[in-house]
Amino acid sequence: MKKKLAALLAVVMVLSMGLTAFAADSPSAEAPEGVSTDTKDVTVTKVTDEKAVKEAETRAAAINKNAKILASFDVTGPVGTPITFKIPAVKKGANIVLLHQKNDGTWERIKPDVVGDGYIVATFSSYSNVFVLELPAVTNDGKATGTSPKTGYLF
Repeated sequence: MKKKLAALLAVVMVLSMGLTAFAADSPSAEAPEGVSTDTKDVTVTKVTDEKAVKEAETRAAAINKNAKILASFDVTGPVGTPITFKIPAVKKGANIVLLHQKNDGTWERIKPDVVGDGYIVATFSSYSNVFVLELPAVTNDGKATGTSPKTGYLF
């Protein structure tokens, strides 16, 4: 009887150890492809809220019909300090705007502090979903190509 009980318990133990292999990965553990930061205590993960992605696409088109979303990510960490985001698609001198969905659901546009080759530096007052937009280049006369007929402004 003891041998059967020991064998049964061994089988149950082996099977229960395998159950954790079926657990879903945490969506916050995955960073967006090509986006990272070296800033201490800041975590960058994929935006998993499809509704937020659709709304960002709509807002980007309202800002400028030729706006292009280069990257999207969810940010957590301490606020108020400049953070460097490594985004390979960003080019120095590009006309970049950040769309930030605040925790209360409202949206704000943020102009990055610095735009360089493969990175941007930005400061936030709160963290949540962030969408990096590239707008058409501004010409020497201050006009942008493809400005939105709704606003006519870049920012």
